[in-house]
Amino acid sequence: MNERRHGCWMTVATALSALCAASSARGGEIRIWPTATVSSESIRLSDVAQVSGFDDERARVLREIAISAAPREGGDLQVGTADVRGALTESGVNLADVQLLGASRCKVSRTRTPFGTTLRVRPIEATSGTKNQPHVVRTVASNNAPVSAANTLESALKQFIVARLGEKDAGVEIRFSPTSKRDLQLDGNDFRFDIHARDESKLGLITLEVGISPARAQTQSDGPIRTVPIIAEVSVMREVVVARRSINRGEMIEGRHLKLEQRRFTDYSQIGLTDVAAVVGQQARQFVKAGEMLIANGVEGRPLVQRGDAVTIWIKQGPLVIKASGRAQEAGVLGEKITVARDGSRRKQDIIDAVVTGPSTVTLGSDRQVAMNEREAGHE
Repeated sequence: MNERRHGCWMTVATALSALCAASSARGGEIRIWPTATVSSESIRLSDVAQVSGFDDERARVLREIAISAAPREGGDLQVGTADVRGALTESGVNLADVQLLGASRCKVSRTRTPFGTTLRVRPIEATSGTKNQPHVVRTVASNNAPVSAANTLESALKQFIVARLGEKDAGVEIRFSPTSKRDLQLDGNDFRFDIHARDESKLGLITLEVGISPARAQTQSDGPIRTVPIIAEVSVMREVVVARRSINRGEMIEGRHLKLEQRRFTDYSQIGLTDVAAVVGQQARQFVKAGEMLIANGVEGRPLVQRGDAVTIWIKQGPLVIKASGRAQEAGVLGEKITVARDGSRRKQDIIDAVVTGPSTVTLGSDRQVAMNEREAGHE
């Protein structure tokens, strides 16, 4: 009897030991914070959560996992547990070994680069140019950068072009025609420059007209004025939303599918989407290749209501709010007005136009709309 009892206790002890071992193996925790701030172009796990209970090497790897592309500067983006789970799974992490705790969503804000009040230009690269290579000057529009010390026509043109663009937070690249090399080197201490744009174009190939006269001349009659054309190619660098991996047509786009990249543009109409927050939750209208820039007409709202879905209808009549049920007659995205048939009746006044306000939810927020439907039915 004692041996049998001893055997039972040993079995229980073994089971408890196995349970403790399993619990210990599961001990890693990822605790999501309710808010976070980033300054880079991507959101990593360490930005939105505390990682604990793992060995040092595994914790380091986990902290570096990219959860989503960051919002644009000064903007914010909601990162949820589903985003974290998806990123962990794509990185090969076994979710059975991880406990997700803390907030269900983290509001991530991206800090804005500070700028001053005066537009200034800082040259960051210049080449003298050769016979086969045009004279190139690259500048950055930045309000906290020092003004170029070179007091030349080239410097004056750069400042004129950047100020005309009105760019305060984007890089500006300017390439001058090599035929203007000698004029670009004219010293502003010896000459006065009168710069005009020949057309409205601000990006791409632009033509400027510069009146040059001696600095000592007080009027046009005091010295000869020479007018020279200057041709320049102007482009801007913009941080745009790019597909981190291929996105299928109709697929819901998540933050981890995206990244931000600096790209060069010579036409404002070619600039794609710049805000990750405006893309997350949308669906792709067409197949998007990895590395391809996302454009406005390439995404659309993901329908929260499909045709034939049973929906909850909230009808607001003054201070009263009435809840009803019905069936959607068409699909609709958030904020879109769709036709809905109320349950239990086939009368025309029970066919209403309501706004999609959530998954399987529509709202008729105007008693005027209800009255219009009833009045139209009475005329039948």
